[in-house]
Amino acid sequence: MAGCLDDDDPPAEPEYGDWFDNTDNFDGFEDRTDAETVTVLVGAGEQGWQFDPPAITVTPGTVVRFEWTGSGGDHNVEHADTDWQNPEGLVAQDGHTWERTFDDPGTHRYKCWPHEQLGMRGAIFVDAYAE
Repeated sequence: MAGCLDDDDPPAEPEYGDWFDNTDNFDGFEDRTDAETVTVLVGAGEQGWQFDPPAITVTPGTVVRFEWTGSGGDHNVEHADTDWQNPEGLVAQDGHTWERTFDDPGTHRYKCWPHEQLGMRGAIFVDAYAE
């Protein structure tokens, strides 16, 4: 990839600041760069107010499948700055799925807006340097 990147080189590490401060199941970004599709559970954890895994690293073009567990009430998956969200809005149905392809390098933070303050936050780091 050397020589392919310009002055606006994508970050080599996730940038998330205090995004996960009250997310109990966050223990760093899980490396999923070997997968074409990654599943993130929506409504995980004891109360159903978590994403699992909450943070992953993928390569550009990876499809992330969000799959609802049916626990914890109504959930959505919404970009931190509301640039995108699952089109159905709030969903409680077990087995419901929504997929999004992540192409742009960098950290994409997301939340469930009804449960964000309870720590239901996630992030996807698209690593342009991963092989």
